[in-house]
Order: sequence, then C-alpha cells, then structure tokens
Amino acid sequence: MTLADPEKLVAALEAVAAEEITPRFRNLQAGEVSDKGGGDFVTRADEESERKLTRILAGLLPGSVVVGEEAAHADPAVIGRIAGDAPVWIIDPLDGTNNFAQGNELFAVMAALVVKGESVLGAIHMPTRGQTAVAEAGSGAFMSGARLKAAAPRPLAQMRASIHTNYLPEDIKPRFKAAAKAFGSNEEIYCAGRVYVGLAEGALDGALFWRTKPWDHAMGTLILREAGGVDGFADGSAYKPTEQGRYGLIAASGRETWRLTRDQLFPENR
Repeated sequence: MTLADPEKLVAALEAVAAEEITPRFRNLQAGEVSDKGGGDFVTRADEESERKLTRILAGLLPGSVVVGEEAAHADPAVIGRIAGDAPVWIIDPLDGTNNFAQGNELFAVMAALVVKGESVLGAIHMPTRGQTAVAEAGSGAFMSGARLKAAAPRPLAQMRASIHTNYLPEDIKPRFKAAAKAFGSNEEIYCAGRVYVGLAEGALDGALFWRTKPWDHAMGTLILREAGGVDGFADGSAYKPTEQGRYGLIAASGRETWRLTRDQLFPENR
C-alpha cells in the first residue's frame, strides 16, 4: 500500500486531461505554442495541466513536493527535490507535446510518486485511447481493470521496437539507425508514456531512449517492471529517478529481450 490512493491519482490525470488537454487537441490557438529550444515545444495545454496537477497531487499527500517538467525547465534547481527526504510527485503534464501540437494522437499525461529515490506509484493516461495504465510497486500493473503483461521473448528479426534516435549525438546517430534495421519493425513514437504502455501491454518488445529525464521515465519504468518487463542502461544498471545526466536507457518486455536489444545496439557491452 502506497502513501497515496492510486484511484485518486488516475482520477486526477483523467480530469485534468479532460479539462485542459482534450479541448485543445487539434484546436490550438495562435500564441499557444512556443519553442523551449532544441526542438522541444510547450503549449498552453502543458502549462495549464501542470498547474492543476501540481495543486491536486500536492493535496493528495500532505508534506509531499512536486517536480513538474515545465517548472524544472523554468528553474533547474527544482529537480533537486527528487533527492530530498519528502515524497515527491513527478509530473509530465503532456508527454509527446510535439505530437500533440502536430495533431498526432500519440501523447499522454503522466505522474509518479517517488519515495526515497524509488518510484512507488505511477500512472500514464492516454486521452485519445480513453485509458490509463497504473501500477503500485509490488502490486502489478493494470489498465481498465485488467492486469498488464509484457510480451514473451521472440527472435530479434521478429521484435517490434521503438528505437528513438532523435536526441542522439550526430556522430553516432547513423550507427544506431543501421542497428535498428535488424529488428522486425521499428517505430519512433516520440512519446515515452505510449512506448512504456506498449511494452507493458505486449504491443512492443524493446525500446531505446537516449535522454532520461525523470518526468519521462519515473512512471513508465515502474509500470513496465510491474508488467514483467525490464529496463536498464547498457552496463546493466537499472534506471533511478534520482540519477540525472545518464543516456541510453533500454526498456524491454523481459530480461532476454533486453539482452538481445542491448547486444544489437551496444555490442561493446555484451
């Protein structure tokens, strides 16, 4: 049992998405989109969603603090709260903002509760699917009342992958693009939440994320693990929300699939 009610977390994500995100999808007005730099965009939907979720989630757990993606962009010192003693909510108010701004349905609203550096509760709401994946540490992952279960192992040539190369350094990008061709299929989804749900529900087998911001991974790695999946960097160490600045996170449906993905993408770490 966590410190916060999973059903209340899910209700908060769904309510805020219905109020601030869905009405703006394919209906953004002039001035409601801006470039944060480096190809990352922010919309009025991101900002209003984070503002409301910050208030609601802080109220669900007195004494907790909040780290939102947009707040951390405005003040990088905010991210230091994750390593503090207080329970911390990590919020991605609109994951896949670029997709959202382009009218692509692959976006999500996400939050995780981190206690002593570990994710103990996480949820990913997908407005265009009308579904929310949620997990408590040690209690399994669920969506629409059904338990999520990652896919069984399959050969590399049959694996469904999502190898993201958009943030890779230019000098190594060709190598990874070539390596990705060995998988049965590869789709760069540009929404970490949708990738993690795909892995947890058995629709995907392996994925690579170059950047490892906590608002992209704190909730997804928990849901994946609770569905039987595995995450880790090339050296085998698992993702932690408190670690900043690491690159190259592999997420997969199971240990053997993770190994196959790692060996294909990082042969030097076999």
